[in-house]
Amino acid sequence: MKISKALSASALLLMSSASMAACDRETLNTAIDNYFSALQAHDTTAVPLAADLKFTEDGVAMAAGEGFWQTAGEVVFSRDVLDTETCGTVTQALIKEDGRDIIFGVRLKLNDSNEISEIEHVIAREEEFAFRPEGVLAPDFINWEAILTKEERSSRAAMIAAANDYFDMFV
Repeated sequence: MKISKALSASALLLMSSASMAACDRETLNTAIDNYFSALQAHDTTAVPLAADLKFTEDGVAMAAGEGFWQTAGEVVFSRDVLDTETCGTVTQALIKEDGRDIIFGVRLKLNDSNEISEIEHVIAREEEFAFRPEGVLAPDFINWEAILTKEERSSRAAMIAAANDYFDMFV
């Protein structure tokens, strides 16, 4: 539940914030790939971080390199949401930590120089309520990155309203 609420809130923030930089899917995919490589290597210097980086993990402000940066292991599975209008991403993943699966959510925001200016980690470990890593791997959700036709898509306003409604149930 914690990861679901946080990802919904992150997606809402991602959809509702404005970006001044032109941004494309390739840029965002590259940022995500580089981020996960750096995370697994425990090396913040392997990705371009903005001087004014805002980094939180489970709602706690931290310096880059702290927290999960020190313990992240192999990425077992991940899927991304890319928003070229705000130049941001949300990724849900299963990652190994000390040999155990954890559910990992990360929101990245890029600035006009394509540096990562915001990082938000949300982590669910096996002691968390409703921890179900097998749910992340459920086949029904594997294709959530497919590009929908215009006729199949909800409007941006409808998606923001749905995220707001979902978030409002918990506050």
